[in-house]
Amino acid sequence: MNRRDRRKMSKKLGILQYQKNLPRDKKFNLIRENILAGKKREVEMKEEVRRQTNESLDETESKSIITIAQEIIEKEEISFIDALERARIIYEKRPKK
Repeated sequence: MNRRDRRKMSKKLGILQYQKNLPRDKKFNLIRENILAGKKREVEMKEEVRRQTNESLDETESKSIITIAQEIIEKEEISFIDALERARIIYEKRPKK
């Protein structure tokens, strides 16, 4: 629901009229609480976005490491765990883009 829709809905429900009739201190307390709730939601959304980007970076890193490990397995015919350890070392030594 966008801002116009929320405004129309609060007008229909009589919330705007109720807010106009409130004393100044209560009106400003409502505004302050609304601002604080909005800031809290903004922080939560930024945290969610940050977590999602980190997950996608971790996925690409793990795919790259597994690809390197598979190449090592084909060349040297060693166990998958040893190849993963070597691939992780090789991946960490690579220059980052």
